[in-house]
Amino acid sequence: MIFFKYFSHKRYILTLLLFINLSVFAQEKAVWATAWDINTPEKIDNLLSTIHKYGFKKLFVATRYRGDALYFPNRKDSTYNNPDSICYLLKDSIFDPLQYTIEKAGSLGIKVYAWVTTFVATPHDLRKITSGHIYYTHPDWFLQTKEGKVSPYNEYEGAFLDPALPEVRQYLINVFSDIVTNYDIAGIQLDYVRYPDSVYGWNGFSRMLADSVPGFDFDRWKQQKISSFVNYAYITLKNLKPGIEVSAAVISDTAKARMAYSQIWTDWLEQGYIDRVYVMAYNTSNRSFTDLIRRLNKMNQHGKMTIVIRSWRENKPYHISKINDKLSILKKYHFNSVGFYNYAGLIQNNYLPFIRF
Repeated sequence: MIFFKYFSHKRYILTLLLFINLSVFAQEKAVWATAWDINTPEKIDNLLSTIHKYGFKKLFVATRYRGDALYFPNRKDSTYNNPDSICYLLKDSIFDPLQYTIEKAGSLGIKVYAWVTTFVATPHDLRKITSGHIYYTHPDWFLQTKEGKVSPYNEYEGAFLDPALPEVRQYLINVFSDIVTNYDIAGIQLDYVRYPDSVYGWNGFSRMLADSVPGFDFDRWKQQKISSFVNYAYITLKNLKPGIEVSAAVISDTAKARMAYSQIWTDWLEQGYIDRVYVMAYNTSNRSFTDLIRRLNKMNQHGKMTIVIRSWRENKPYHISKINDKLSILKKYHFNSVGFYNYAGLIQNNYLPFIRF
């Protein structure tokens, strides 16, 4: 009898320890749905049903594509002026994808995050925007090179707004504040919160500084403009709704992020400018992915990072084993929050049934 009690107690402890161990390494899962995934109610219904089946709890929905809206600007509260027009992908004038997703996701225990583009403002095809688009109403708000070349709509991800201009910053803050005010979202994620290339950023301010300040550091000046905008957005949106998560999608290579894109996101974490970063770790090679995770591991910011791995194919094969290998690497380094970009890739490549979470 004594032996039986001892054995049962020991088995209970072992079971408890196993449960704790599995809980520690259970990965919180997020997924991104693009504008093409949410432009009809039927698509959203299928999306939510699928991600619920596979245990996703965080859904990032395209809310702002290229200076346009996949939601209703000034839906109820018009405190913050929002001039963005409805995205061309929405054919039904009374359909609000963001509100529909929020309403449907609630009963499934899925949190909805508004995924918004920041400084990139146009698609490559200008026929997809209206005459009231920011590209036409404020052409002076777009980036320039030192030679005066304006950020082209058909290069990079589209034409970029100038992060240093006060008018641009306030315009974007108003748009984001409008979304946060009018929708019951779990958070808002800033994407493309950067410059497109190191050659851009020359305007009246930077030219004046370059002419008048000895040793003017153009790169550092741009980095400060991006960081101060992130801080401004964070403070503003947190004051509106303290409980929401304010996050950013960031370039995984910190050196490249700093020098090419003026995005010093490590500072944002250290200085409390942001709640969380979603690191775009889109490496296909397991070796380069491991090198990246080792570098991120040294930052000791695991609790504020989600590692986002790719789930799409380009011209080369990208076998499901590569995804599972990367999940194992993340577990090894105790990164317990993982994301997949994007939902369409998971479905088109039939990855979901074979991912070893």
